[in-house]
Amino acid sequence: RMVGFVAFLGMSIFCFMIAFFTIPMLALNPAKFATTYTLGSILALVSMSLLQGPRAFLRHIFSRERLPFTLMYLASMIVTLYFAVVKHAYIMTVVFSLIQIICLLYYFGSYIPGGTSGLGFITKYFARNTVGLPV
Repeated sequence: RMVGFVAFLGMSIFCFMIAFFTIPMLALNPAKFATTYTLGSILALVSMSLLQGPRAFLRHIFSRERLPFTLMYLASMIVTLYFAVVKHAYIMTVVFSLIQIICLLYYFGSYIPGGTSGLGFITKYFARNTVGLPV
């Protein structure tokens, strides 16, 4: 179990590093960022599953209090991959990559007491202060 956890976590970190290094090319090809970032997210979930045990992990993430965060995060990953790999939709890939990052923050924030309310405050602050900025 521990070897699998470390291996998948290492692959996840590697994918996140590749995604981070493709950020400068985001304007040219957002699909590279989206696919490596999403793969990193999936590998991170697999590593946590191996650490806790697959059945216990699934029971935990689909529990009543975790379900909204889990569904948002999983849906954002699926839709991001759909637009990046299947549809090759540039704008939608960028939009859903950003949504996936926000969902990841909320997903991990839900593990911290007061984390989701703090993230909600930050999100509202930035939304309120960026409206009307010239693009």
